[in-house]
Amino acid sequence: MSEGSAGEAADVRQLRALLTGLEQQVHFHVRALDWAESSSFWELWSQDPGVPLEAFVAACGLGVAGAPVGRWEVLTRHQAQRLLLAALAWEQAYDTARLELSAAERIATAFVDLFAPDARFFTNGTVQETSLGLRTRAWYGSVTSATFETGVVVVDARRIGLLYVADED
Repeated sequence: MSEGSAGEAADVRQLRALLTGLEQQVHFHVRALDWAESSSFWELWSQDPGVPLEAFVAACGLGVAGAPVGRWEVLTRHQAQRLLLAALAWEQAYDTARLELSAAERIATAFVDLFAPDARFFTNGTVQETSLGLRTRAWYGSVTSATFETGVVVVDARRIGLLYVADED
C-alpha cells in the first residue's frame, strides 16, 4: 500500500485509514489524472485498455516486467464492489476469514465510491460466483507477485486507482 501525501484528497485518506493493518496484503494506489491524461485514457479505451492499465500498474511498482496481463475483464461497479468484498473478507488460499464482513464491505464500498458513476472497472482474471461471494478463479497475468490475487483497477475522468488483495499459500 503506497504512502499517502499531504495533498491527498480526504476520501482517499479516509480509505487509507480503513486499510490500516492490512499493508502486507493490500495494494492501494489512487492518483489524479490531468486533462491530457484523461483525454488520452478515454481514447485508448476504444482501442486496447491494456495499454493504460499496464502503464498504471507499472507506475505503482507492481506487475511483472516483460509479462503484461494478457487480458483485462470489464466489471460493473456492483461486480467490482462484490469482488473486493470477498477478497477482503476471505483469504484466497484457504478460504479462512480475514476481516469481518462489515469492515470488508466498508472498504470495498469506499473504494468504488472514490470514482464517478461512469468509471470503468477492470480485473485481471475470470470471476465466478461462489458460496463466499464473487471470486477470481483464473488469472490472465499478475498485478502482484503473490500466489493468489484479486483486485480491481478503475479509471474515470479525474482519477485512476487500484485495490488488490494478495495472498500466499
